[in-house]
Amino acid sequence: MAKEGRFPAPVQISEKRLAYVRAEVEAWIDAQISKREIA
Repeated sequence: MAKEGRFPAPVQISEKRLAYVRAEVEAWIDAQISKREIA
C-alpha cells in the first residue's frame, strides 16, 4: 500500500529496520474513518 501511495511510507531507522511516523499513521487512520462515515 505504501508503494502505491495509499499508506504513509516507512522511515529507515537502521540497516534492517523500518518505522512509521505515528502522526502520519494516525492521520491516515482518521482519513479512512472519515471516508467510511461519508459513504
